[in-house]
Amino acid sequence: MARHKKIERRREIERRRRRRRKRLKLRARGLLQAQTESTAQQTEPVITDTEASTQEAEA
Repeated sequence: MARHKKIERRREIERRRRRRRKRLKLRARGLLQAQTESTAQQTEPVITDTEASTQEAEA
């Protein structure tokens, strides 16, 4: 049983390594965005206090 666990663990590590290498290559080519949708939603532009005061002054 221990041998089977070692084999499965090695396969999992190799799978992660191959996937990481592939994703890094795509990211380097610019074909894969570095951020996911959830992080894109969090990085929406935020209006600061100075921008808000200038918008009120213009109106």
